[in-house]
This record gives sequence, C-alpha cells and structure tokens, in this order.
Amino acid sequence: MNRVVLFFVFFVSLFLSMKLNAQQTVNNGQINLTLPSGTKIFYVNIMDSVSNTVSTNFVTLGSPLVEDSLSANRIEFDSTVWSVPQIYDAPISLNYPNEKAFYYAGLDYMRHKTKVFAYIGFPANASATNKVPAVVLVHGGGGTAFPQWVKMWNNRGYAAIAMDLDGCQPVVPEGYQTNFIIDSGDHITGGPSNTNFGDINSPIKNQWMYHAVADVYLAYSILAADERVDSTKIGITGISWGGIITSIAIGNADCFAFAIPVYGCGYLNTSKALFKSIYNEVVSNQWEASKWLHLVNTLTLWINSDSDNFFSIDATAKSALATKNSIVTIKPGYPHSHEYGWSPLEIYNFANSVVKGGKKLIQITKQPSEDDLTILFDSDKSSGVRSAKMFYSNDTLSYDSNNKLTNQWLQYILQISTSVKQSDDLQPESFSLSQNYPNPFNPNTEIKYSIPENGMVTLKVYNLLGQELVTLVNMEQKSGNYTVNFNASNLASGVYMYRIQAGSFALTKKMLLLK
Repeated sequence: MNRVVLFFVFFVSLFLSMKLNAQQTVNNGQINLTLPSGTKIFYVNIMDSVSNTVSTNFVTLGSPLVEDSLSANRIEFDSTVWSVPQIYDAPISLNYPNEKAFYYAGLDYMRHKTKVFAYIGFPANASATNKVPAVVLVHGGGGTAFPQWVKMWNNRGYAAIAMDLDGCQPVVPEGYQTNFIIDSGDHITGGPSNTNFGDINSPIKNQWMYHAVADVYLAYSILAADERVDSTKIGITGISWGGIITSIAIGNADCFAFAIPVYGCGYLNTSKALFKSIYNEVVSNQWEASKWLHLVNTLTLWINSDSDNFFSIDATAKSALATKNSIVTIKPGYPHSHEYGWSPLEIYNFANSVVKGGKKLIQITKQPSEDDLTILFDSDKSSGVRSAKMFYSNDTLSYDSNNKLTNQWLQYILQISTSVKQSDDLQPESFSLSQNYPNPFNPNTEIKYSIPENGMVTLKVYNLLGQELVTLVNMEQKSGNYTVNFNASNLASGVYMYRIQAGSFALTKKMLLLK
C-alpha cells in the first residue's frame, strides 16, 4: 500500500512539475505603437536576449497588402525524384576535407541523360544508431555547390548537401568560378542553365526551373535514404534564386521539416525591385511561387533586407502572410550575397527549434495594422526579450530605375511592454495591485494584480513628472490574478510609478530601477 501511495505522490508531483515548467517556458509580450506624424510604411523588429530578430508584418498605411495569389494545383514532378538517383564519381581535384564530391543523376533533359554535381557531408558522430537532422542547400545566381556551406551545417550537427543547379561544377572547392559539366565518355552532361526564364515557352519538362526544383527533391531523397539521417528532420534553405526555388519546392511537396528562403520569395510579379521585370505575365502564370504558398505545410522562416535591390520587402511580407506557420526576419540595410545569405544566426536557431528541440524564436501572435497598432508576442522565457525597434518611412515603398530603394528608413526604440500571465489561483474577491518584485530591479521586474470581475484594464508606467512612458496592459481581461513582466532596458536608472485602472479601481505604486 505504501508503495502505491508513494507512486501516486511521485506521479502527481511529476505532473505538477511538468505543468509548471510548461507554463514558465513562454512570456506573453505586448507593444503599443504610436506612429510618428507622416508615417506611410513601417515594420517592427523584436530581438531576444541571444540576438534572434523577428519582424512584424510590413504595413502600408492607407493601402493594405493584397496577396493577389495566382492559386494553382501542385505540379506533378517525375516520380523518380523520390527515389535515390544513380551516383557517379567526381574529379579528385574537387575533393574537400570530410565531405564527398560526387555527381547524381538528374532528370533527362531534351532526351539526354544529365548529372548534377554536389557536395555532401555529415557530423563526425552521425551513425545508424545516432541519426542526425539534415538540410538541402540551394545556391543563388552566380553560385554553385559550396562545400564551406555544407561544413557550416556539419559543425552544427546537421548532415548537408549542396548541389550546382546550373549544369556546372566548381573549378576549385569554395570558389565561384564554374565550368559546364561535359561528356566524360559516359554520354552524360549537366542539365539546363538559368537564363532568367528564357526557356519559358518550352515544354515545362524542358525548362530550367522544373529541373532545378527536381534536383532539390533528388537531393532530399539522397539524404533521406542515408542511414545516418533522420528522414523526418530534413530541412531546406536557399539564397536569392535559391530562395525562389525553395519557395516553389515547399509549395509542391510536404517532405521538408523546415524551410528558410533568404531574399527570394513569392509575389515577385507585384513587387517593387528588380525581379518584377523578370516576372512577366507568362513567367508568373508558370512559376510564380505564390501560386502554391497557400498549400505550404512546412514551418518557414522568411529572411530579407528592408532595402534589397532584387527582392522588395512587400514581396516577403505577402509571402509570409500567405504561408501557414511562418516567421519573418527583416534585416535593416542587409547586403545581398551568398556569404551574407547563409550568415544570419536566426537560420540555425530556427532550424534547431524545429528539429533539435532548441529554443523557439519569438512568435508574434497579433500583428499590427492600420486600425490596431497593438503587437502581441510570445517569447521563450529562457531567452527573454532584449529590445524592440520600429523602422518607418514617410513615403510609400518606392524603387528607382536602377532598382535601388528611394525610401529613407527612420527608426526609434520601442518600450517592450511586458509579459502578462493569468495564474490558476483562486478567483480574487477584491481589486489589488502588489509591489513589484524584485525592487530595486535591473532590468526586469514582475508586477502582480488581481481583478474580481471582467472588464477593461490598463497598467501604465510614468516618470516622477507624471509623463506616461510605457503602457503595459491595455485590454479587456477576465476576472483573475495576473503577473506582468516589465522590461525596463530602455529606461535610465531612477524612480518610476506604475498605475492600474480597472473600472472604478485605481492605484499607483513606485518602483526603483538601478542599473
């Protein structure tokens, strides 16, 4: 009997511990925007304590984003892309430490067999009994199969494959210079090359984009068949043109666990930058990625600059809005290149959060709009929130004839309101506002309050002159006990007041920030 009781107590304790831990993993934050006079466009970046940045929607005042989707059914790719292709040896001169240089069979092109050059690598500890996640790496224009890109992922515990999608192979490892794959006696050459859709009037199976996406699926199949890889944890990331290919690939198949298109995206036919000139009506009807984004089931992180010459921010925003379970990271003034494209730490932390149980990036649960500027978000409690910044312009989004952004981005630091949690304690019988804890604090403190009835609640922070600095709570709330986590990282040391207003109840208390 005693053993039964002990087991029961242990089980209940374990359950409560798990419930408590689950409750403590997320902070609920709020930002209440006030737009500077004359603002026409804006977005907000929220950064956590390990420097991951997540962005809100890009908002155009007076002209909401319209998706203008060219919805279509998925393309039926040749079924052989889901089987392991034939493998061929590559020249010894292209070997790279701890990676295998090889060719794999692509789809037939113009009735001729093709092969694709690739590098593949694995973490040193990967084995049949210690399977690892993996990623397919898709280069952009002027790129090739980069072994150093594979190495970056190997060093982070991922298997990785990078392939040349232009029918070429690098002259030397890590370089950009390439040569076309020529017939070496086996009557097999490289597939088609990217000509900016110069082949758009050819049958679809003779078009470069069809082969590029098929080569991505074949690369996935190679990884999935390897005993060292967990086939349920294979992701994809692509840069520039590779971002477009990634967008099309996840729209036409559900094989990937995560996707990270960098720069490249959908809605290029309605964008502002260079790629709008490439996406004419014929190209858009055949290959505009937005046709399939509503079908995407892959967890997706979209990354772009706010001033990219090739892919404008509005196209990224529309792509994110059209894709379920997506996050956006906009990097102010970020350059465009392969090296910059594979550098953001958000790429690796997002992948880890999906397939390795890593900390999640900030999740924006309520986006700002012209009618309601409130932002709500969840953050991993162990990462916290470091800062928030609004980027805005007094002109509508515009590019000149050289595909350069003409807008001047202005910015200012926002006060991160808080984390608001409702506890499971007994319902309160009266209104109350507790002293913040800890006090003094730096820079985080908790403020608890109770409301015995449903109603509108505001909780604001003021300086000693009575000037309002931060709105922590401004919403309808159900009766209950609440805890607010206030981050004062953007305030100077000093005494501040916080005041609650709930119905006819109002109370003010002081707190001390010491940095």
